[in-house]
Parts: sequence; C-alpha cells; structure tokens
Amino acid sequence: VLDDDPKPCFAKDCQIIGERQLDMTIVEGRYHQVKRMMAAVGNHVAVLHRTTIGNYVMPTDLPEGEWRWLYPQDLTELGKSVEA
Repeated sequence: VLDDDPKPCFAKDCQIIGERQLDMTIVEGRYHQVKRMMAAVGNHVAVLHRTTIGNYVMPTDLPEGEWRWLYPQDLTELGKSVEA
C-alpha cells in the first residue's frame, strides 16, 4: 500500500536484470506508481522505459521522446488488451 493510496499496489512480475536494473510488469499504472513503489523500499528511479502497453509492444526503432502514428495492426493489439 502506498502512503497516499489505501488500495493495494503491486507488481505482476519483477525480474532483476542487472545490478541497477529491473524489468517490472504492472497491471494498472497509477500516478508515478513504479517510482513510488521503488521509493517505498529505499530506491530511486533515474530512468524509466515503457516497453509494452497491454499486448502492444513499443517499436524498438522509435527514438526516445519521439512518436509515430499507429498502424491498423497496432490498434488491433491495443484492442485485444482492452477486451481482455
């Protein structure tokens, strides 16, 4: 439970992938949830990268901070996440 939210907050999965790196899966993204979860156990998040949104995998060739229009197949993947 985070200090300002009475509802339990947890990671669906969390893997240590390096001395200072985690791969974390969350189901519901609340306001700065990952940063707040890490701060609650005494850690600081310096960099945060989103790799997926539901079934949609973010393109690896998209430069950080950039955007692109979604293709029909992207919308299909996002739709699968909403229906589930």
